[in-house]
Amino acid sequence: RCPTPEVSQKKLPPSALHSGAFMPHHPPRSASRQRGTMLTSTACLLAAVTFFAGLLFGTLLPHGQNAPAPAAPPQGSQENDLDAHIAQVREEIARNPDEVLNWIHLGNLYFDAHNAAEAITAYEKALQLKPGNGDVMTDLGTMYRLANQPQRALDLYDQVLAADPSHQNARFNKGVTLAIDLARPADGVAAWRDLLARNPDAVIGDNTPLAGALAPLATDAGHELHKQGKHEAALQAYEEALRIDPNFAPAREARDALLNAEAAATVPSVAPPPLSENAPARP
Repeated sequence: RCPTPEVSQKKLPPSALHSGAFMPHHPPRSASRQRGTMLTSTACLLAAVTFFAGLLFGTLLPHGQNAPAPAAPPQGSQENDLDAHIAQVREEIARNPDEVLNWIHLGNLYFDAHNAAEAITAYEKALQLKPGNGDVMTDLGTMYRLANQPQRALDLYDQVLAADPSHQNARFNKGVTLAIDLARPADGVAAWRDLLARNPDAVIGDNTPLAGALAPLATDAGHELHKQGKHEAALQAYEEALRIDPNFAPAREARDALLNAEAAATVPSVAPPPLSENAPARP
């Protein structure tokens, strides 16, 4: 679990999101997910939810396509249902191993289960059967990121964008991977700005405009980098946030706290002078 980030001063309605949640662009467990979602638990950026209610870091929704999520069933029931669904799809694959939609469906189920290894296997099989599906490639990249292979994730996002520069989720997820996993927050923010240049109305989470979320997102990247011990990159992320919004207090406070902590750590400790032989003993 990530540490609780600083609370924003923005007054917003409470969010229904929770750690590990994500919001695909399709009904859960569908073979047609594919617009490239990213797990909050892997991004570990819960400050985005604090700053902007409903902001789900790593999920980008085309404007107007976000429907209210149904109430979640109890956790045990949900897991049992997911396991049964996986078994059913595997039976379908055994009967028809060359049906690409079954492999995509299986990958989506393992995506939902946060099982990176199995999702990667299923998505790669789908791409062997039908290469070039940018949506599958984007979700495959997300699973490589979950498997701690961010460079492979970035390579996949770049392949998707080379073929389809308008693929919004690949571009957004590229920014997340650059900012956090590769400790390049300036490049991550640049990717998000590029997305906004292509689509000024881009939204994330529950229709939160990306244009107003850049400073919180950069700040969240700083929190995560700080947690990883990458203090220089964290400072860069906070500076990026302040370049976007010089008055964004959470970024300024986090930056100043980190600078003060580093300054305190570099102050040399001074040992007391040794006692003289003729000095009277202390009582």
